[in-house]
Amino acid sequence: MDSQDEPDRDSVLAQLHVVEGMLRALDDKDLVNLIDESAHRSDAMDRLITSGYSEVQAGRVLDMTLSRRTLSARADLLENQRRLRSQLSD
Repeated sequence: MDSQDEPDRDSVLAQLHVVEGMLRALDDKDLVNLIDESAHRSDAMDRLITSGYSEVQAGRVLDMTLSRRTLSARADLLENQRRLRSQLSD
């Protein structure tokens, strides 16, 4: 990739980072309890970050609706992850 492609690469990496955080959240069986037991959004955010999520991932996980936990939503995320990784390897 040349320097003109660098912003695109950065954008793809940022998107991939978010998608991977969301996929991790779908696999995290304790996630809902962690959020339910938090007094405020900021508390939930801190707890997610302490659990290894980045600030960006934690924010997106907290914005994620429960419908994103369905099998079809997971398949969409996996396809998006595959597409983003493919873009990086091109």
